[in-house]
Amino acid sequence: MTFKNALTTTAVILAMAAPAYAESHSGTMDETTMSETMGMHDASAFDGMTVGEILGMDVVGTNGNDVGEIDYIYEADGGYEAVIGIGGFLGLGEYTVSLPLGAFSMNDNSQLVLDGYSEEELEAMPEVDESELDGLDDDVVIDTSALGTAMPSPDSAEADMDTDLSAEVEEEMAETGAALEEMGDEAADAAGEVGQDIAEAGDAAATAVANAGDEIADDLNQIGEEIEGEMAEAEAEVTGDTGMAAAADMGQDISDFEGMTVGEVLGMSVEGANGDDVGEIDYIVQASGEYSAVIGIGGFLSLGEYTVELPLDAFSVQGDGTLILDGYTKEELEAMPEVDESELDGLDNDTVIS
Repeated sequence: MTFKNALTTTAVILAMAAPAYAESHSGTMDETTMSETMGMHDASAFDGMTVGEILGMDVVGTNGNDVGEIDYIYEADGGYEAVIGIGGFLGLGEYTVSLPLGAFSMNDNSQLVLDGYSEEELEAMPEVDESELDGLDDDVVIDTSALGTAMPSPDSAEADMDTDLSAEVEEEMAETGAALEEMGDEAADAAGEVGQDIAEAGDAAATAVANAGDEIADDLNQIGEEIEGEMAEAEAEVTGDTGMAAAADMGQDISDFEGMTVGEVLGMSVEGANGDDVGEIDYIVQASGEYSAVIGIGGFLSLGEYTVELPLDAFSVQGDGTLILDGYTKEELEAMPEVDESELDGLDNDTVIS
């Protein structure tokens, strides 16, 4: 039970228990039990009979007038009640009322005689809603010794109602108090658990921050080492490619190739300044507006096929169509990185060099 529910329960008990109990246990008898205040109804004459034997029996008045017949027998207020459908006796048509079984006596004609009730009393009684009745089964045996047949007086009923109401309210209040006390203990335990959880969360957060700091420091060190390595590699490439850098500083002179198509240059033989065979042109590429030639160098370096990229203006065209590679030593060519031909994007054969 939550705290809110407990308070709601208490309010409902205090506000509604008394009128609800008084309504269901009123010391002022309503019309249904009005006739019972006139005395005690002894139903012992029906002991041993079954409900089925009584149902359907005709009921007459003391003057022999036809009243109706028994429709249901049920238990109520410590005794047996009989529901009869009254007909012409009241001149109202069918009118269903409930009376104590002890209000009837049996005559020699196996009829039930209704004595002690005037027409006015019967007319004043509320009509019974038969759809709400829970009648006893036909095989139930009437046993008045197992039930109280006397009804209390209005004064004693009201006193009993007050006593029962006080006891019921006190019991509900005690249960509510116990529930509130239990909720208080549960709230204290929950607060302790929350405090412990917060402390544990704080320790975990501190540990996580420390671990994150260590990881960040390690990552920064690793990044620094990678940058240093890349800078060293770049410096080595720049140092080994002095010929290409020098040509770039002076501006590219490709006047020997202007007007030629890429297809005309591809496959041209390349010789060194001393006439040694170097290789042939495999690709012409362009980057940042500068042309480069990719050649597969063979016996010139005694390394087998070795592909390097050189600026196009490093070559000059001879009259016989041979290209002369001048200004690069064997050591410089060996120091140059080998080109991965699978990553090259060579110009189309019909591209005009300009």
